[in-house]
Amino acid sequence: MESWAGKFASAENEYRTILAQNPHEVDALVGLAQVLDYQQKDPFEVRDSYLNVIRNDPRNATAEKGLEKVHPLVAPILTYDQNAFSDSDGVFRTVNSVEMTFPFHRRVRFTPFYNFGYFHQDVAHIGLESFGNGAGGRIEVAGSNGVTFLGELSGVNWSENEKIGATFLHTNRTSLNARIETSFRPDRRGTMGFSYLHKDAVYDLTTIQTLAAGIMEDSAFISYQRPISERVRFWTTAGVSHYTSGTLPSQFSNTQPRLSARLDYQPRSWITVGYSMRASGFTNASPIYFSPTLYQTHGLAYSFSKSVTRNLFVSADGEFDYGRVGTHRMAVPIGFSSTLTGASVNTVEFGFVPRLKWRMGHGFTMQMGYRFSQGRGGSTLNLPGTLYRTEGGEFSLIKAF
Repeated sequence: MESWAGKFASAENEYRTILAQNPHEVDALVGLAQVLDYQQKDPFEVRDSYLNVIRNDPRNATAEKGLEKVHPLVAPILTYDQNAFSDSDGVFRTVNSVEMTFPFHRRVRFTPFYNFGYFHQDVAHIGLESFGNGAGGRIEVAGSNGVTFLGELSGVNWSENEKIGATFLHTNRTSLNARIETSFRPDRRGTMGFSYLHKDAVYDLTTIQTLAAGIMEDSAFISYQRPISERVRFWTTAGVSHYTSGTLPSQFSNTQPRLSARLDYQPRSWITVGYSMRASGFTNASPIYFSPTLYQTHGLAYSFSKSVTRNLFVSADGEFDYGRVGTHRMAVPIGFSSTLTGASVNTVEFGFVPRLKWRMGHGFTMQMGYRFSQGRGGSTLNLPGTLYRTEGGEFSLIKAF
């Protein structure tokens, strides 16, 4: 009754009292393992409690399910990820990563990783391509009190080629990437988070020219989320991104305030629908990347996840948005996000991301996904309001030992 009422600490004491008198009482062993799990105690302690149940009752279904759930938290995990992206501005990139995660007691995880990728774009008969490879490490800590921390540091060596007619240029450079994320619970229901990123800006600005120019991004965000009711959840994040000027003499440093929010309703356990909004803008018009004074969207967001069989799952998420894109008003327009009048245009956009997850057995899990989005905004090579399309694929192979 204490466990059902959420008084897990009291229930734990009661179960331990019973087990002190009879260490082989299966119901008490199961109850102890469950309340340790509910309290998010050390995963290794939770695993050992479920194993203790199995030793006394080898076919206990509750213990088998508990072990299956806690296994990824205590087992070393090898992951291979491949992510491809292309858009209607001719950008193509593919990034591959290999990670090995080692869990430790007290919910500490350490992950060394190696990344390698290829980027390409043809712009006005100028061919740009980059090869990148690097390595780094990530440490994650998740406390039972709701406090989490993630720290990541890596370095990337870029080998870049530029072809202009018969002229061929080759350069090398190295960039340092860093990420810090932390969260805590300011009250019983809400979660507040802080994050900081320092990385190559090509991922956010969707043009390889920013990579060739060595433009780096520094971003800081604060987020908050909480359930409003059993089926309704609110989430918001706000922050700012600063982009360096890079190596191009004509380039400016830039700042981008950013705000997004989402209100979700869950009519069923496997589906979520809700309202989503995003708003951002750039202080300067860049000649090489999409940088409007205003870019805002409002629309319907959805996601669902359903099991087809015990080990096969399908999921998808997407949005249908109505938005507005504004341009910089300049006497002599610079770049594709500026005009003589500072005119703005309305946009209609949509995105769709279906995914498939297959637990193959022997600790292997395979995940595949496809991304597609289209709208009249976001183009690097055309004025806001022209058709812009992106697509790409995701593939992961995960082995839990």
